[in-house]
Amino acid sequence: MKVERKGLLAAVLAAVFTLPAAAEPTIDFDRGVDIKAVMENIHANIPQVRQPLIVPEENKSPGAAFRPGPGGNNGYNGGNNGYDGWNDGYNGGNNGHNGPYNPHPTVTTYYTQSCKTFRFFADSSLVSDRYLLRSREQIETCYTNDQGYRECTTHYVRSFEKSVGMSIQSRQLLPWENESFEICLKGPELRFRTHEAAYSYDMQQQGFDYERTYSLYPQGKIPTDPDQNGMTLQSFTYDPAAKNFKMSVFDKWARYYSGEQTSLRVKLIKNRSFWGDQTILERDIPMEPASVYEIDLSKFADLSNLQPGQYFVQWGFKRIGTVSKPNHVDRGQTNRIAIGK
Repeated sequence: MKVERKGLLAAVLAAVFTLPAAAEPTIDFDRGVDIKAVMENIHANIPQVRQPLIVPEENKSPGAAFRPGPGGNNGYNGGNNGYDGWNDGYNGGNNGHNGPYNPHPTVTTYYTQSCKTFRFFADSSLVSDRYLLRSREQIETCYTNDQGYRECTTHYVRSFEKSVGMSIQSRQLLPWENESFEICLKGPELRFRTHEAAYSYDMQQQGFDYERTYSLYPQGKIPTDPDQNGMTLQSFTYDPAAKNFKMSVFDKWARYYSGEQTSLRVKLIKNRSFWGDQTILERDIPMEPASVYEIDLSKFADLSNLQPGQYFVQWGFKRIGTVSKPNHVDRGQTNRIAIGK
């Protein structure tokens, strides 16, 4: 830097013209002058001058403290009059600066995923259409800038494509049943997954690397979820003379559950706006499958002394047997009936 060189030259000149008298060599021009001896004497008596380190304001990092490193020419680490920036990013060289702080970046490889869900119903074809799956390989490069923020860039390297399809050997689904399977491509790898199935299957893959078909062979029937809409409310009424509530429920699939049971859950509730609802009756009622279920609530609780107010039933059902899973199906609330004095 020019500031340093001028300072050093001034120091040398000052040293030459201010040498102590005892250090001045005796010069006898009649005998000749030993120039080498004179210069060595001057050099030996020049005081060591250490120039202050000047850091340009525009190159300083906000909030960072500068600490010069040891050693190097003129006491600074990093080459001839260079700087070893520590936090401020000066990295040696010949009077040069190496820009802002930039640590080594991290590089991560990802694969995008492409998926297709195949659904089969009781009346569906057993051979699906074909679909093209595409997956791309991408590289993400991240680093931390001189402000401490993480910055990332992504670029794509290559892509993978596969044509996929499914086929299922003959089997019989119940009217409300459906099966779903998923095929995904991630990078060069295909993955097959079963979401819901009415049978256990053996699976075989057929075709070339680019074109793949998954063929399923049924081995045995397994229970599935019952139809959520398999039972519907026909009526909810109140007989004032008999002081009794009655319900009528229609079962759409009763014939498929012959020999098994269907359990209705009923919960008679009195609506109270300020004090919260009051449960009057709660009961699970198992019955033989029938197209219509008539339910007399007075058989399960004394309803003769009900207080005036609004009443309704929260109801649902479950199938008990081997056809469907015994999951409870919530069918919501009935209409509300007001009872007076």
